[in-house]
Amino acid sequence: MGWASPTVDARGLRVKTWIEDEETWKRVEKNELRGFSVGLLVHESMCSICEKDFVDCDHISGLYYDGKQCNVTLVGLDLAEVSIVKEPVQPSAVIDIIE
Repeated sequence: MGWASPTVDARGLRVKTWIEDEETWKRVEKNELRGFSVGLLVHESMCSICEKDFVDCDHISGLYYDGKQCNVTLVGLDLAEVSIVKEPVQPSAVIDIIE
């Protein structure tokens, strides 16, 4: 279908892609397919509450503990795959067409 080249900058993960499948590209141009879904292999993650590897802690991401929200920071990861989707789970994972 195409290829993807990931980079990380101050705003987060960015994926430069080339879509080779004509039908998929037409759907992107029509805004039928608007975003990305990424598959990651996570090697290390950190809990914002206890600063332990998230796998080893008892906190739940998104919940509040003593007024502080638990967030997970992905420290070590590999990008496994990128899918083009109609509605991305992450609102910022959208397609920007740059020609």
